[in-house]
Amino acid sequence: MNKILRDTLGQINVQDYVIEIPIEPEFTSYRRTENPEGASQYAARYNTSGINCFYIAMDDETAQHEIRFKFDNKEPYQLEGDSIFAFDAGRFATDFSLSQALTGSQEDGGYDFCQTLANYLTETEGLTGIFYPSRQMAMQDKSGFCIALLPQTHQLIDGKLKIFKKRA
Repeated sequence: MNKILRDTLGQINVQDYVIEIPIEPEFTSYRRTENPEGASQYAARYNTSGINCFYIAMDDETAQHEIRFKFDNKEPYQLEGDSIFAFDAGRFATDFSLSQALTGSQEDGGYDFCQTLANYLTETEGLTGIFYPSRQMAMQDKSGFCIALLPQTHQLIDGKLKIFKKRA
């Protein structure tokens, strides 16, 4: 699948799939209380172990489903700023019949697919944002969307991304 994905990405103009997402007050990211502006470097859907990633949901319900209601040492934060530019992974996957791979479970290769996509976009295209449908919401027959931000180390300030504000 990774070869198919890389070949497909190599044949398109990636910028055709980049969208501007205005930041809304509902956007939520559950952040660790001890380091709310620090990146997660645990392997997850869009990042391998050791790679900076910030996961943001379009609303609190989606965020809760994404963290699977594991609230230990986590608090909700909202985003500050005007907008985020991100690759629309859902539209890309639909256009090329790759939706199953995009939303697949870790066991079915979904993480590998998404991590390959993220690596290609950050390393080849310099993109750090990916807009994607929430697998956890889909499993509940609901719709929800998320953004994965994968900034390179030099884009962080003292290892932190200063776009989060604790939700009141």
